[in-house]
Amino acid sequence: MCKDFSMSTLDSQGNNIAIVNEYPFLKIDGDCHFTWLDSLEVGWRKHFGAHLCYELKEALIKDDCLDKFEFLDIKEKYGELRLYAWGYGDNAHDVLAKYEELSKYICGHCGNPARYITSGWIYPLCEHCIKEING
Repeated sequence: MCKDFSMSTLDSQGNNIAIVNEYPFLKIDGDCHFTWLDSLEVGWRKHFGAHLCYELKEALIKDDCLDKFEFLDIKEKYGELRLYAWGYGDNAHDVLAKYEELSKYICGHCGNPARYITSGWIYPLCEHCIKEING
């Protein structure tokens, strides 16, 4: 079952240790002060972070790649999630692609459905967050 990752994993190292024990692919350089979850925009982590981790782990097990998989980078680019990784098969690829696509429709600030895409710096925002940003 999916755990709740709505709170930033920056909240406590103990929380990060528990997360990394469940999802070892989230560990960064042997240190649990930060995990790859910390690279997700807060709204995306809140909306689908736990589901992404759960589904990715299941897919990696199916692909027999759980011990080989490694994130290289996680970031927002052109208003969507970019998941750069290596050491995975087709099932995991499908999971990564699913959440990259989903991110385009979720507010990166709060996790609600995005109604707006900003111009210039492309970013999905909900009605509340765009009003907050625009004053």
